[in-house]
Amino acid sequence: MSMDLEREKARNQADQAALAVERLVSFALAKGMIESLDVCAARNALLDALGLPEPYQGADGNAVDETVAAEPGEMLEVLLDFAYFRGRLEEDSTTYRDLFDARLMGLLMPRPSEVARQFGEITREHGVRKAA
Repeated sequence: MSMDLEREKARNQADQAALAVERLVSFALAKGMIESLDVCAARNALLDALGLPEPYQGADGNAVDETVAAEPGEMLEVLLDFAYFRGRLEEDSTTYRDLFDARLMGLLMPRPSEVARQFGEITREHGVRKAA
């Protein structure tokens, strides 16, 4: 394979991974995993974990506006394949993919302090049964 073709393949894989990051962030926002103020931080954390230098930009230069997926599986598969391609996974095995998948999804989860704060608020307003 020529160097130009290899570079083009790497660029396409990076574009697909960046698009999957955008879709995963949109999924997390729609499912209440993150709030609108968390979008940039979540995107940046995912980009960093994957070694992507910049967010996805559509062909017209604008960020993608995708329909939110019902499940994150397809996006995660793209990201896990890319992580292996970029050397972020030691090997392409179920164990390493599961560990990296958990790492990526962990970046979209609220911090324990936020969970405790929400639990406390709901408990005070509606009781412990509603909070649980």
